Amino acid sequence: NPQLQSIYCLYNMVTNSIKIIIILSTIIAITTQLQCYSCGMGENQTSCHNFVPSSSFLISCPSALSCVSTQGVFEGVRVETRECGQGREREGCITRRLGGGATATICSCKEDKCNVGVERGKEFE
Repeated sequence: NPQLQSIYCLYNMVTNSIKIIIILSTIIAITTQLQCYSCGMGENQTSCHNFVPSSSFLISCPSALSCVSTQGVFEGVRVETRECGQGREREGCITRRLGGGATATICSCKEDKCNVGVERGKEFE
């Protein structure tokens, strides 16, 4: 039946088009994930003590809009972290003086591999 053949052909074209769209969407989603450096005191993180900007510290951040780097200093001891940002997409840094002379600086950036370190003087806008 020619009419049945036409319907079957149309069905195949539509399902193949949907498959192609799904595959392309997946590829685009994978390639557009933000790449951030990750190190610190977290459970699945490598220490930042020997951090160098390299692929061994690089992770994909599927839902992050920014990368974050932090630095805390208290009585000569410095603690650093680098990770995927959570929350709003912002660029810049903020430093707070805490009790006892401690300071904490948090920097957020929106580009791949941008959380190399803390940039003083680049305050949030």
